[in-house]
Amino acid sequence: MDKTACSFTGYRPKSFPWKYDETAPGCILLKEVLAAQISALPERGVTDWLSGMAQGVDLWCAQIVLDLRQKNAVLKLRCILPHEGQADRWSDSARERYCSILQQADSVDYVRRQNYDGCMIDRNHRLACCWLFSTECGAAAPGQQSAMPGSWAGKSSALTPSPELSRANRHKTFVQNVENYRTVDFLTER
Repeated sequence: MDKTACSFTGYRPKSFPWKYDETAPGCILLKEVLAAQISALPERGVTDWLSGMAQGVDLWCAQIVLDLRQKNAVLKLRCILPHEGQADRWSDSARERYCSILQQADSVDYVRRQNYDGCMIDRNHRLACCWLFSTECGAAAPGQQSAMPGSWAGKSSALTPSPELSRANRHKTFVQNVENYRTVDFLTER
């Protein structure tokens, strides 16, 4: 079975009708559906899970993966964070959940140490790249920045555009870079 990856990021609690009330029937149902979908994927070869670690869907899915990992040790949770201090302004309970998940994660990687305009977009690009190339996204201990080992190391800087570019230009550059790498990877495999 080949190692494959699945990235997830999604809606924040404020976007749902129940907001932050996780006891609401809609929230419970959504978590059950997410758990059922995530539970089915290891049978199809998905072993690496990537979370952007935002409140809501990101954290719920990360927790589901950790729960599944208790029964299947081959599963890996990799947290891709936009910057240090992502949860600094969250409630105490949300920060506690966040820190607990980070401590249990197999790796934690920061796109940049400092917050900047567009860091969430760059985090999403990193999630997409790790999924596209199915490489290890980091091997650092929780709270430490990884050195981005393996084939990802060369792609990381080339695929994640400079924060000095505007959001639109960063996204356009990212898409072009991914297409270029996919073409190069395809040609070098022959």
